[in-house]
Amino acid sequence: MAEGRGRYSRFYGSHAFIDYLLTPAVIAQISDEIGYANAAATVLVSCEVRNNPGVYQTAAVAAKLVDQTEANPADKRKRVRLWTS
Repeated sequence: MAEGRGRYSRFYGSHAFIDYLLTPAVIAQISDEIGYANAAATVLVSCEVRNNPGVYQTAAVAAKLVDQTEANPADKRKRVRLWTS
């Protein structure tokens, strides 16, 4: 989604629309339609989507996931140099 420019676009345009889309009841309907997980609407999503391990991982899979931590500045610099040189 794109946001318009101007003094009042933030208040009357895209931000209001995005806020509406992110309400749990609305995002649950979207999640049902496209089959995409959304933590804020889990209880409102249909059982078919909620119980699909391809959409919401099982506890066994979640236990194997690795949390990516923020790299320290020296590692960030190395990564940037690798990608940009």
